[in-house]
Amino acid sequence: MGKAKVKIVGEKVEINKIDLSSLTTDCHGVQYLTENNLVLTDVVRSHTKVDIFDLYYDAGKKPEKIWVLGGKLSPRLAEPEIVLKEQKPKDD
Repeated sequence: MGKAKVKIVGEKVEINKIDLSSLTTDCHGVQYLTENNLVLTDVVRSHTKVDIFDLYYDAGKKPEKIWVLGGKLSPRLAEPEIVLKEQKPKDD
């Protein structure tokens, strides 16, 4: 990943709407509280939760929850991307 220990893959995402199989195994979800008391979720790539916490805390965001998302791609062979799950068409 180069010098940066944490790479933000997606900001203000809805985790239940993305296809987790398009993420690498080192992707984490970060739920945080903003200065305006909004709860938001980002997808970040990092090897340690401590580095993620430090980045968000130093930016004035209050991390409430950091968890591994369970991506399926190898971090050495692929770059993660945010892909939305296909919406099932409604039958009329």
